[in-house]
Amino acid sequence: MRHLKRRELLLLPLMTAAALSLTAAFLLRFEFALQPTQRRLLLLGLCLFVPLKGMAFSGFRLHRSWWRVVGLFDLMRVGLANLAGSAAACLVCSIAIGPAFPRSIYIMDALICFLLSAGLQFSVRWYNEVLRPGAAESNRQNQILIYGAG
Repeated sequence: MRHLKRRELLLLPLMTAAALSLTAAFLLRFEFALQPTQRRLLLLGLCLFVPLKGMAFSGFRLHRSWWRVVGLFDLMRVGLANLAGSAAACLVCSIAIGPAFPRSIYIMDALICFLLSAGLQFSVRWYNEVLRPGAAESNRQNQILIYGAG
């Protein structure tokens, strides 16, 4: 068995965000009251959405970036990865499940998954720059001014 690296384990929070976003989309769509048929659709959707979005996240290498220094370029990559993953999930789900799967779920899931996955990455930077004890003092100590470099 191949040994998993730390960076490969960073796919787990992203895939958890994908599962939570689909669950939240279903709960919002059906006003927090899922009938047995809707639960079945949710479970089928989870079996399709989570691996497909995981492949999209892996393809866009969201788990390989340094989450401590994310920026706008990374936010764009998160958006594109979510768009690709949601489009693939929509296509496969419409073929495998058909019209029984509500179309509004696709859009709500894409938006919620984008917010969760971007929030995951930016929360690490926010913690390191704002919430970490001693972050303000270390920022003041590292500030220097170079004058007359010519």
